[in-house]
Amino acid sequence: MGTTLVIVELLVIGFQVLVWVGLLTWPLISSHLEQLKDFKELLTIGAIAAAYTFGLVFDRSIGLCTSRMQSSRLLGRLRKDWASTDSTSRWQEYIKCRVKCILDRILKPEKNGNGQDDRRENSWELRKQGKSDAVRLIDDLDRQKRLLRATCLNAFLIAAVARIRWSLGGWVVVLLLLAGLGAFLAWLDLDRRIRGKWQDI
Repeated sequence: MGTTLVIVELLVIGFQVLVWVGLLTWPLISSHLEQLKDFKELLTIGAIAAAYTFGLVFDRSIGLCTSRMQSSRLLGRLRKDWASTDSTSRWQEYIKCRVKCILDRILKPEKNGNGQDDRRENSWELRKQGKSDAVRLIDDLDRQKRLLRATCLNAFLIAAVARIRWSLGGWVVVLLLLAGLGAFLAWLDLDRRIRGKWQDI
């Protein structure tokens, strides 16, 4: 069941990507539309395969970018703390400790509470303890968060392509921007809830 949900999630993300890719490449596609009419079934299978691939690449790319942003945020905190420390010896000890903590968190995510490997290990431990319902709930929330994250970016990309490439304005772009904003706010709320659930367990 979990694998099916992941495949469906990636297909949804992929079809969202196909919308803005299709809007970008429409002049090229429309010139060959007559020849493609005889291959409807093959095109349907190709579209599903392309959607799955686009969904997988887009989801992993966003995941990589957001984890890098979190790492750079940690380094930014380090710089701010560095500037505010007074005593030289205290400062050096503090910096050593912070650098070690940050590097452990970036390079060895399984050692901190936010890494994917650590979550996987924790979920196996919790299942052994009979808390599989809690783990399933967190997994569902995590899937929803990834879908909202992709929907947010795809809505903004579709709005940008529709406005720039096709000169669409008015309600279409406003609705897409509102959908993207709503997905963004829901994504932040789900992220906060997931962190809270892990702490509660």
